[in-house]
Amino acid sequence: MERLINNRLQWYIDKHIHLPKAQIGFRKECTTLDNITRLETDIQQDFNVKKSTTAIFLDIETAYDNTWITGLMYKITKLNINGKTLKWINNFLGDRIITVKVNNSTSEKRRLTKGVPQGYVLSPLLFNIMMADFPIQDKECKVSLFADDIEIHTTTEKNCDVERYLQGYLNKIETWAKHWRMKFSATKCMLVHFSRKKSQERNINLTLNNVQLKETNNYKFLGVIFDHKLTWENHINLLSASLTHSHNLIKMLTYGKTTLKLPLLVKIYNAMTRSKLNYGALALSSIPRSKLQKLEIKQNQILKTI
Repeated sequence: MERLINNRLQWYIDKHIHLPKAQIGFRKECTTLDNITRLETDIQQDFNVKKSTTAIFLDIETAYDNTWITGLMYKITKLNINGKTLKWINNFLGDRIITVKVNNSTSEKRRLTKGVPQGYVLSPLLFNIMMADFPIQDKECKVSLFADDIEIHTTTEKNCDVERYLQGYLNKIETWAKHWRMKFSATKCMLVHFSRKKSQERNINLTLNNVQLKETNNYKFLGVIFDHKLTWENHINLLSASLTHSHNLIKMLTYGKTTLKLPLLVKIYNAMTRSKLNYGALALSSIPRSKLQKLEIKQNQILKTI
């Protein structure tokens, strides 16, 4: 029944375009590579015209567990979803009770007033509905959403413009979050200033919930590490370490008399090695050939072992 409701609800939402284009999480014909490629393309284009890109990566505190059920049900009704479907979703979200047991002692039963159950087919779509009215600015700032992974960036020539554009946007997001009882973990939200200027620029001062955002030189966004000069050095090192781990595992599986058969080893290679190299390949096409050789050498070592 849950899968049936999910498919019908997804069809209805896609038909009536109730989700913004910026939200690509768990949607047909959309992947994490869309957001990764979009950010990489904007940064490269800004580098070509000697401009800088400043990106903010926001972290929602226990996003699924803190989803306000009453607010979510209100948004669902605003989509003109009613009748038995609305009643079923209300029971799905509201008819949940928790209790804690320690040794032979059991606490009182309590009904949950927030949170969408994780691990269920319908939960990602319900969370997307909760995020559907997330503030979107098309002029100075661009935003990318993948479920609870939020990235915002803007292009400027001066840091004072960065603060003016992004701080105004952050204020709108803060107001939206308070209204819908969403909590951002300000200490985990990060800021990266992408620039190839040789002259040292002053630090960017941005705040969320009265907490200054920490500026860092690199950030792992949807599995790909973006560094502030877009050299991909950190991401290559991460892949290199992962390939070394995979190589050691395959060595163990091919050692001794009871080695695995070739078809099975190929499947393991595709799952543990090739998939990591292919992921994000479109966005990483700007990596110099000299740096890719490091990964090719390790990959060839794995293939020789097989």
